[in-house]
Formats: sequence, C-alpha cells, structure tokens
Amino acid sequence: MLTSLEATALAVVFGVLVFVDLVGNSLVCYVILKNHHMRTPMNYLLANLAVADILVAVFLTPQYIFRRLFSHPAGVAGDFVCKFFTGGFLTWLGGAASAFTLVAISFERHYVVHHNRHITSRKLKAVIAASWVYALVVELPPVIAYQYNSIGDFCVEAWPSSTYPKVYTVITFLLDFGIPTALMTYFHARAVQTLRQQTKHVTNHNSQQFAALNAKKRVTIMVVIVTAIYSACWLPDVTSYLLAYYHPEFRYGSVLYHTAVVFVCVSSCVNPFVYSWQSGSFRRHLKKAIGWKQGSNQITTTTLQEVCNQSRSSAQGKSLGPANNESV
Repeated sequence: MLTSLEATALAVVFGVLVFVDLVGNSLVCYVILKNHHMRTPMNYLLANLAVADILVAVFLTPQYIFRRLFSHPAGVAGDFVCKFFTGGFLTWLGGAASAFTLVAISFERHYVVHHNRHITSRKLKAVIAASWVYALVVELPPVIAYQYNSIGDFCVEAWPSSTYPKVYTVITFLLDFGIPTALMTYFHARAVQTLRQQTKHVTNHNSQQFAALNAKKRVTIMVVIVTAIYSACWLPDVTSYLLAYYHPEFRYGSVLYHTAVVFVCVSSCVNPFVYSWQSGSFRRHLKKAIGWKQGSNQITTTTLQEVCNQSRSSAQGKSLGPANNESV
C-alpha cells in the first residue's frame, strides 16, 4: 500500500502527464482532420494511435488523481467501479490498441517503401476497427476478476484459480508486447534495408528522386523512434504484471508497479513531440492550429507522409490527391 506522500507524488506526476497527453494528442487529431492534405493512410493510423493514447491517459485519472479527492466505494459498488474505472481496464484497452496500431503503421511503412503504394481506404478502415476489437478481446478477461480490496485500498484481480492469471499474464505479455515488438522490428528492418538498396540506385543528377527518398527516410525514422519509445516504456509494465503472479515477493500495487505505469503514461505523451521534431509539415500545421505567428501565411500541403506525394509524383509525373483516391 502506498503512503500518503507517495500517493500524492504520483497524483501530481500523473496530473502533469495526463494534461500533456490530452493537449498533444488532441492537437494531432485536430491537425490531421482539419487539413485535407493531411488525410493519408499513415496519418489516419497516427490519429488512431493518438486516440488510443488519450484513452490511456484519461482512464489513469480515476485511479491516481480522482481517488485522492474522493473515497473509493466498497462492496458491490466498489467492485463495479474497479471493473470499469479505477481498475485500469480502459487504460489497458488503449494500450493494446496502440500496440496493434503501431504494428499496422510499421507494415504500412514497409509497404510504402517496398511497393511505393498505400493500403486502400477500405483496408485502412478495417485495420482501425480491428485494432479496437483486438484490444477488447485481449483486455476483457481481467474485468471479470477485478475486485476492490478495502485493506490495501487498491483494485485487485481475484481469479477463481491461481492457474488462470499465470496463463493470462503470459498471453498478454506476448500479445501486448512480445509479438507486436517482433513484428514491428521485422517490418522496420525490411523498410530500412529497402531504403539502403534504393539509395545505391539514386544518382545525384535526379534531385526529385533524391528528395522523395529523403522523405521516405524521414517518415521511417519517425516511426522507428515512436516504436522504440513504446517498447522501452511498456516493457517495465508488462514485466511487472508478469512478475506479480510468478514471484510472490513482487507486490502488485507496489511503488515499483506504479512507477512502471508512469512509464506507460510517458509513452502516450511523447508521440506529438516526435511528430513535431521529425516532420516540418506537421510542425507548420501545428503552429497554425495554435495560432503561432509566422513570417509567411503560406503553409505547405505536404503531409506527415511526404513520401507518398513526392515519390509517386516522380514516378507518374503528377501530384496525388488524398488517400481516398489511392489504391493498392
């Protein structure tokens, strides 16, 4: 059980992180939806990732912030609140959706680099829907076991048998972290390998082709950074969840466990900063959205996915429209 000082410190930390998460990821969604030329398959996947990150942050507030202001109900009401609010179900739902979306983003990156084409709008919608169905299926089982422990003042998982959580934690470690990380690493490695091969065939005289290749590299680097941050920040949490049922000395709800959750929240906060750092286009549209005064009112109409227009225009001799007009 946390001391009053520890609980207060966590509430302050999460308060800051949740605020940054909500503002940053809301701006990502706004910039993408507001600007017609930002509506590419890649950017829609980034918007879905932003929504998942918002969900992660919003539903950490009942557990770490609101509970400092209100007493947690006990009994049946307490169990219900644990299942859907203070137990973190919707936070982990967002986390699972993030993992699925990051795999989809890494595949899309590999597909664009290797085949020089987007996935279709229809497949994109299916992927986004699948990310939430997948998350619901993976994260729903613990909801049945969530109960409020009045002694520890913490939501716990009361499984009918000790075997169930041991099996489930291994499954979630694989589905939420192990397999997604392996797939992302594979797709990124293939994309980087293809980019290196393409670089060898680019001549200095073909400036348009060189610019398109540089755009591919920038977007690929951005996605690799986002993936690396996700993997580094989620590893402590999925590991602590696994240890809670395989090593009795590791206490579920300890300071170490809550520290791991802090890293989860950090992961959901940083993506907008990565986009702004790596993408000049996103940075310009973001400045426009927040009313940042610039020397010129001209905003370029390239997207976070600059590579799409540049590389395909060099191949076809014309610029492309939005993602809805593209096909595999």
